[in-house]
Amino acid sequence: MNDKPAETVESAAEPAQTAESPEAMQIAKATSEKRLTPLHMLAISLAYMIDADKVREAEERAELVVVFNKMVTRGELNKQGLAGVINAAFDYVKDNDLEDFLKIAAEKLTPLQKASVYINALDLMLSDGQVVGGESHVLKRFQDAFNIEREVVLAIREVLFAKNDTRMFLYPEHPRNARDAFLRIYYRAAATNE
Repeated sequence: MNDKPAETVESAAEPAQTAESPEAMQIAKATSEKRLTPLHMLAISLAYMIDADKVREAEERAELVVVFNKMVTRGELNKQGLAGVINAAFDYVKDNDLEDFLKIAAEKLTPLQKASVYINALDLMLSDGQVVGGESHVLKRFQDAFNIEREVVLAIREVLFAKNDTRMFLYPEHPRNARDAFLRIYYRAAATNE
């Protein structure tokens, strides 16, 4: 197994020991001026989710890096920039109330950006295989602030639960392995389009 991604995961979710990166300074300046970009808001949203249970699980940190690492691969962000964005997001979370952030994000993000934030937050929450009360509470606050309908939430949850429940590949008796198990939302949507 390659050790490099694990190092990236660890360093990305922990505070930087060096001088602030340009990205961290940009978020700090944007925060003070209430000019957070959608990228900042995505990183901050995921940092609120990770800190919801007060424990930064390795799986959650890895998922956070996965969300942004594609930007490094495409050359849109360098590794230092990635660490800067993530560190600055955790700094923001430490210094700012979730409700204040949600007001800013709800006003500035587009409907699909809000949906993407919610989907990424839920996926992050499910990445360590357990959902704790603090995570559910924070996710519900995002749902309410972004006015995401219950039916949409149920569809997203159903797909992500299927994606993240790898136990079905270990245990033949797992309920998702029943011959009549399916994604209910797909069949309901297909039935209404006939």
